[in-house]
Amino acid sequence: MKPFPNAPPLRLQQGLTLIELMVALAIVGLLSAVVYPRYQNYVSQARRVDAQTQLLSAQQWMERLYNESYDYAKSANGQDVSPLLAVQAFKSSPRAGEGLKAYDISVSVATLSPSQTFLLTAKRTALGPAATDACGDFTLDHHGVRGLVNNTKSLSECWK
Repeated sequence: MKPFPNAPPLRLQQGLTLIELMVALAIVGLLSAVVYPRYQNYVSQARRVDAQTQLLSAQQWMERLYNESYDYAKSANGQDVSPLLAVQAFKSSPRAGEGLKAYDISVSVATLSPSQTFLLTAKRTALGPAATDACGDFTLDHHGVRGLVNNTKSLSECWK
């Protein structure tokens, strides 16, 4: 005769022990410590490349304007074109609606007429995701000369 005839049969415990859980958490912690900085590096590179693309697109636009009027500040019919209005499509990086703004794009044109020079600048936004980027601010002039301002990395590291 059984002491407890209605008792359920004995089962083995199933599940994770505390040690197994701690080992799994340690593995996840090590992987994230290695992967997260690399991810941040790739995101920073993508922001830089987007700003450089915006600068190159604005440079092409300015060159088309110059080909029409031989002046970076006038249209083909001789009307003054504000360089800031001229590059409105390229005013920020990334473009509107594509995420947090990392860079402001601006252009400065020589004041002499005809305007024969310009300088495009991609300046980091103060509170944006690229505010502390070591590459600093990007510049591009009418000769296609690339430059950096407020940077700690070299030109070859940042302009690729």
